[in-house]
Amino acid sequence: LLRAAHTARLAGLHRAEGAALDVVRHLHDARDPQGAHRVQRPAGPVAALRELLLVTHRLKAADPDPGLIGAAHHHHRPDGPLRLHGVCREPVAGPGALGGVLTHLVDDAGRWYTLRDVAPGGPERARRAGTAHVALRSFLSDHERLSRGGLVVTGAVVAPDGRLLAEPGVRATFAAGRPWAGFA
Repeated sequence: LLRAAHTARLAGLHRAEGAALDVVRHLHDARDPQGAHRVQRPAGPVAALRELLLVTHRLKAADPDPGLIGAAHHHHRPDGPLRLHGVCREPVAGPGALGGVLTHLVDDAGRWYTLRDVAPGGPERARRAGTAHVALRSFLSDHERLSRGGLVVTGAVVAPDGRLLAEPGVRATFAAGRPWAGFA
């Protein structure tokens, strides 16, 4: 689902991206061990999945409705200091000859973040980007090292989908990774 959301974003299909991310959020909430005491009402996840299936079906059928495209929302929020742990890096090869890599990170509370490096260049760029340098303002490392280690970010600015943004005032430093046994 995350790959589908990224593909939809790269294609400019904002409504499909949002629908896929909603389903992912509901799945994360359902699997959250701290949320086990809550009663999960099926209406939310069912509505999210219904929206995703409806949008993708209508797009596949070449429905001309401009509402299927949706609009890009940029509700970036400033976040406090973050201690993030690298999980993995994902190659991205998308429409319009886009290519690159996404590095997935998680904080101690289980929230997911991504650091993306996607630009024109197609699959060839995706192959090179995994070991290429990544910059977050003054921080410079590579995706491979970051996905195996961690990151401490102060003045972080985070998009609603968890993307770390290189806004003014953001400072980052490399941090040691965490063993898999430490994740709950």
